[in-house]
This record gives sequence, C-alpha cells and structure tokens, in this order.
Amino acid sequence: MNSYEHSGNKYGNRIPEIVECWNTSGDYDFIMKIYVSDMKRYQDFVLNTLGVVESIGSLHSFFVIGTVKSGTVPIPKAE
Repeated sequence: MNSYEHSGNKYGNRIPEIVECWNTSGDYDFIMKIYVSDMKRYQDFVLNTLGVVESIGSLHSFFVIGTVKSGTVPIPKAE
C-alpha cells in the first residue's frame, strides 16, 4: 500500500461524513462522497476536518444537482 492509499484508508474510514472514497488516476488522487446537513456544515467540514490533514495539498468540490441515471451493471457469470 502506497502513502496515498494509506492516507485514503486512514482518513476515509475514520471520518463519518465520508461515505465513499475512491483512489483514482488522472488529475485527482481521491474522490470522496461526503454527506453533510447544509452548506455551513460543509464549510466547517472542509476547513476544520479535511483542511487540517497534512497530506492533502488541495481540495476541489463538485456538487450533484440532480441524478440523470443511477443503477448497476450486470456482470455475466464465468463459464
């Protein structure tokens, strides 16, 4: 496990607002799905929870404004 994966596991499993966390390729090391009650709580979470983690160099936020499609992909059984 590299240091990025260790950081994601360490903080992703200890912070209750983080409900899902993915280690990704590309521009971002991690994508986290978080749940908070309102924007004031979001600001507090970013500034005082994620913002104080030394291994996080920068934060970028995206907000879901609606669901277009949600579901699962069936995986064929191995023959």
